[in-house]
Amino acid sequence: MKLNNKILKIIQNQPLCSYVNDLYNEFNLLALDHLHTQQLLVLVFKCLFYNQLVPSVFHSYFVYNNDIHNSRSKRLEREQFALSTFSF
Repeated sequence: MKLNNKILKIIQNQPLCSYVNDLYNEFNLLALDHLHTQQLLVLVFKCLFYNQLVPSVFHSYFVYNNDIHNSRSKRLEREQFALSTFSF
């Protein structure tokens, strides 16, 4: 990361104390951590919406929250707990 920042400063002939975000914006680039996040989000998007674009090994990597938790059942569990706690 530091090396990439230094290279950007040298290429753009900027002082070493210049802001890195401005340098990335000038070349229309993403910083490495943002690039990594973007690639992960692209993978999640493809797995959820375009399953045919990813290898079959990734098909079950990501699931919707509704497929795991039923919000109605969680609410009922809380209500039953509240009733059992306060009933005599």
